[in-house]
Amino acid sequence: MKKVFKICHFYDSTDNAVYVAAEASPAREAVYCQFVAENHYGESATVLNAGIALALTEKYGCDVAEPCDDAIKIDMYDERERLCGDGYHELMADPSLHREGLTEVFKDLVEI
Repeated sequence: MKKVFKICHFYDSTDNAVYVAAEASPAREAVYCQFVAENHYGESATVLNAGIALALTEKYGCDVAEPCDDAIKIDMYDERERLCGDGYHELMADPSLHREGLTEVFKDLVEI
């Protein structure tokens, strides 16, 4: 059974949360997308929540979901911080996360 996940960011000034549905948490995939963007566009790049959701639905099998109160929160700031350092190298070396054309999916949804 799929669960609903709320993609948000600690520093969002407005409610820009987006929702996806998946069998398991797509947090690793989401942070992988962020790191790919930083590697491609520069370390100041931030993929907007909508860009993360688009990548998750187009490349990782998640479904678009409606907002709901019991969604499981994935705070991109917290998750990225958690996976910095040694977690970064492990994440980026995981071949199951690699997707061709990933940067093309979110290219219009990146702030630099």
